[in-house]
Amino acid sequence: MREEKNIVRKFYEEYGWEKASSDAYQDTAAFVDMRPVMGAYQERCMRRLGAHFAGGGRWFLDAGCGAIASPGYAALSDGHTHRVCVDFSGAALRAARGTLGEGALCVQADITRLPFRDNAFDAVLCAHVLYHVPADEQSEAMGELQRVLAPQGSGVVVYTWPDAWMNRVAVRFNPRVVAPKIPGLRWAWRAFLKRKPRADAPMAETAPPGTPPHPPLYFHPHPWAWFRDSVLPDVPFKLRCWQSAGVPFTQAFIPNHRIGRAMLRVLSIAEKVFPGLMARIGTYPMFVLRKK
Repeated sequence: MREEKNIVRKFYEEYGWEKASSDAYQDTAAFVDMRPVMGAYQERCMRRLGAHFAGGGRWFLDAGCGAIASPGYAALSDGHTHRVCVDFSGAALRAARGTLGEGALCVQADITRLPFRDNAFDAVLCAHVLYHVPADEQSEAMGELQRVLAPQGSGVVVYTWPDAWMNRVAVRFNPRVVAPKIPGLRWAWRAFLKRKPRADAPMAETAPPGTPPHPPLYFHPHPWAWFRDSVLPDVPFKLRCWQSAGVPFTQAFIPNHRIGRAMLRVLSIAEKVFPGLMARIGTYPMFVLRKK
């Protein structure tokens, strides 16, 4: 097995699919904004993804299934008779079986060499996996996902960009960094940022001081131009938005109270009205596969 794949496998075998103190998986705690303000927005994004599989069918392939870390993710295969969970991490498959029960048909395999016949699946999902595949094998993995997708089936690959425009804005204009340096805005920003939540609002857990960083994880997202020139000619797809706001953006601009929830509702409207644009400038696009 290539070294890049060994790094990914070790991360998930020994760390990613272990439970953190908050009862979330370490992978979720490391890469997802878990504040209460994000809940409704993340549910809307999951429903947007699920709409591509609403037609149902017999066979649903979850390629790189992971631990099936949320109820919304588990529900994506509702309407399908069988969910086939593929991962090369044994820890992922054990966790997936624990979540889905006997309904999960677990296969330990590499998504660049899927052990299934052509046109086998009515639905194919590959979420947050492809950019952990070695850079020179990602087009091969896309080809495999399309190969096993049945004609008229629904296939979705959730990806990320290496330098998303919204993330660049968040890093450059983070008001937590910029506003305190401007005397006239300092008091207003502090009042906005430090507004107390309702007494009954759930609190998000944070890692205690001194918590060690997570182990290394191979990560190589390609830019849009690479997909346009190297993948699109062989694997037709439509570019759509799954979730435009990544952690850098939400941590910079979305406060953890009702104003933040209102901002996220506006963002969801933009993602619905301008799915192509928000896919290009946002953090997490999805490739909706088409098969002739």
